[in-house]
Amino acid sequence: MKITKNTIISESHNTRTEELDSGWKRSYNLRLPIGEYTLSIAVGDGMYCSPRTTLPNVADYEAVECAILTPKGGLMDLSEVTATFGDEVASLCEGYGFTDFHMSSTVLPYIIWEEVEMVANRIRTTVEASVPADGWNEEMCEPF
Repeated sequence: MKITKNTIISESHNTRTEELDSGWKRSYNLRLPIGEYTLSIAVGDGMYCSPRTTLPNVADYEAVECAILTPKGGLMDLSEVTATFGDEVASLCEGYGFTDFHMSSTVLPYIIWEEVEMVANRIRTTVEASVPADGWNEEMCEPF
């Protein structure tokens, strides 16, 4: 089943922060678990979204800020994003194209909903491809 904008919004764990210490109000941080990964979507004041303000409905944003979180909750590094999900996803990352590793970031800023759907579906197909259809894998075999 294809993940859509409506799926992302309806099935995400939604946290709403009234006001951050900086004085910004952040309207939503959606977290959609996909296998061992989490697609995080942040919108509102100060986020890499359009418009860059707090709207009453997350569906009204033209572009959002995303991140792919690891099972431990941290950001993946750019080489890991590229190796796991390919250049199409990696090219959306803020740090794509930087040669200095310290300048790279795997935040996906200002991406439109169609790109969010593509990223979510790429994560899903990658996760599904890593699970054997019959539940069997070579690690279950004893060495000769």
